[in-house]
Amino acid sequence: MEDKSTTTYENIVFSKELIPDPTASEVIVSNDYHIYRVVEMANKEGLDIIGVPAMTPKVVLVKSYLREYLAITKYYLTELVTIS
Repeated sequence: MEDKSTTTYENIVFSKELIPDPTASEVIVSNDYHIYRVVEMANKEGLDIIGVPAMTPKVVLVKSYLREYLAITKYYLTELVTIS
């Protein structure tokens, strides 16, 4: 179990160290609103990841999708700055 991370990216990087065969296909489970970004990040780190979405409670759905939209925007903007 990975317990050092404080961000999604750190979780992927630290978890990658725990995977016995990093060339194998892996499954990642996350909230439905979050699955796109986590799979994108994992693929960028060289992992062959299949995302399995978990349902998000309706009471937090709008807030969660809004926050994730902003996080995806930040992720792609950061990627552009890193590439330049």
